[in-house]
Amino acid sequence: MKMAKKLLAVVLTGVMAVSMLTGCALSDKVKAEALEKALNSDQVKTAAEESGKTAEANTKYDYKSDLNNVAGKAWNNENGMKAGKADNFKDTYVDKLVAYNNGANKYFTYVVDITKVKTSNKSEWTTRAVALRKAVTQKTFGATAEKIKDYNSDATKMTAKFGIDFKSVTTNVGGSNKTTNYAIIVFEAGANS
Repeated sequence: MKMAKKLLAVVLTGVMAVSMLTGCALSDKVKAEALEKALNSDQVKTAAEESGKTAEANTKYDYKSDLNNVAGKAWNNENGMKAGKADNFKDTYVDKLVAYNNGANKYFTYVVDITKVKTSNKSEWTTRAVALRKAVTQKTFGATAEKIKDYNSDATKMTAKFGIDFKSVTTNVGGSNKTTNYAIIVFEAGANS
């Protein structure tokens, strides 16, 4: 009986550890899907639209989890973000579309401060989604390294696929620790095959 209890305790410990790890991954996926919903909402499209243009109405955003690891690599890039500790990190990366090379492939990163995003509700992503759509529209779509890759073969409609990773940076400000949470969003450049 004692052996059965010990075995059960070990099994339960393993199950709890796996569920904690899975919970994080599920939470990140839910946040990514909330961003996707916000980016594709009519409210965000209208707010991001420039007068006289129809790019926003014809552009769709799809979450592509295959790109998540690229976002993580960009975050840890020693020559770039340095895990949020690069000189002038906020001025260089936050709320800006920045080119990033991962070997021969080219990407764009967009970092967002999500410290105040407490839930995975699409409405909390609305302001951030408007700014992100504007940045992508300004960069435009095309088949070169300076443009965002379009996954749609229809010339009148664009599809941008993005990956996302979530990171935190803790700094000491005035003797107390301050944690800032970031979402690193990545798009492929048009030059990638």
